[in-house]
Amino acid sequence: MLTVSLLTLSLAAYASAVATVTDANNFMDAVLHTRIPALITSEPILFPFATIPPFNFTVAGTNILTNRELQVNVSRGEIRGFSTEVKRVGDCMPPVLREGKTSIRCTLNFTGINATFDTHTRGDNIVASDKNIWVRASVIDTTGQFEAVAERGKQGNVHTFLVDKIHVKVKNDKALSLNDKRKKKFRQHFEDKVLTVLPQIFYGAYLHLLGAAVSSVPFPHV
Repeated sequence: MLTVSLLTLSLAAYASAVATVTDANNFMDAVLHTRIPALITSEPILFPFATIPPFNFTVAGTNILTNRELQVNVSRGEIRGFSTEVKRVGDCMPPVLREGKTSIRCTLNFTGINATFDTHTRGDNIVASDKNIWVRASVIDTTGQFEAVAERGKQGNVHTFLVDKIHVKVKNDKALSLNDKRKKKFRQHFEDKVLTVLPQIFYGAYLHLLGAAVSSVPFPHV
């Protein structure tokens, strides 16, 4: 009877020491929602926003009677949401032991990160009016893969951080009068700019902060 009781206690102690899905979820949430927001305030590349340098482009006119070549001057772009919009999708995978290290894998969602642009245009109509308008580009339907690993008794580190194909939706001020063809080309320039800059940020400054955040949160081991 004593042997059975000791065995039961041993199994209970073992079970309580094994990390669960809940532990993995709590770890990921602490990294994303507690540590990243705290660390990001000391990262000038990301706080209070990431900056997109000025750029210019033109959109050809389509009808000499109604519009001219559209000249676009973007004086500033600001990307926000790195501290608030990155979230896990559902549950993380149960922590497992891989090559002597505990591994935590989660799918992340980047929807909601957005860029706003200070934009000056000329030529959307036949009189070539000068207009100061807003443009907003939002990340939609974009996920990524994350894995952190740690040896027992040591800090965790980022093993995998991969952002899947980034999707962006662009909207602009209704004060800008463009037909569908010109509107598509106009918005494409902003989409292309965001798709160029975001990966540089994700795999640069953000990944650096992610690593610091992971190493500062107690790691749940199996």
